[in-house]
Amino acid sequence: MSTERESLEKQRADLLESLGLIDERIAQYVSPTDVPLQLLRDQKSLKQRLADIEQRLLSTPAAAAHIPPAPPTTQTIINTAANQGAQGVFHAPVTFNISPPEPPAPTPAPPPPPDQSGG
Repeated sequence: MSTERESLEKQRADLLESLGLIDERIAQYVSPTDVPLQLLRDQKSLKQRLADIEQRLLSTPAAAAHIPPAPPTTQTIINTAANQGAQGVFHAPVTFNISPPEPPAPTPAPPPPPDQSGG
């Protein structure tokens, strides 16, 4: 028989897989208003259950050593443009690799003012 911790980790993995499948289904819709309400409800419910499981994992012994880092968060992009004719329908998940912006290059110091002594 598995321990409580192993059971919670298995539940967490199952929830993450289910959320991934729901995210794939949602990504198939071009307009966010076309997504069935039940899919959005299921997604919200699974996220809440996942948060509960992760909270329980944090309260079990040796929590810091066993909890893997959280998966990257998803980003929903909504196109509010009136002309959506150029959009295609994707039959696979779309991943955006978003990284923080590069720091700006240092600006050089301005040259010293010319000598005004008129010598």
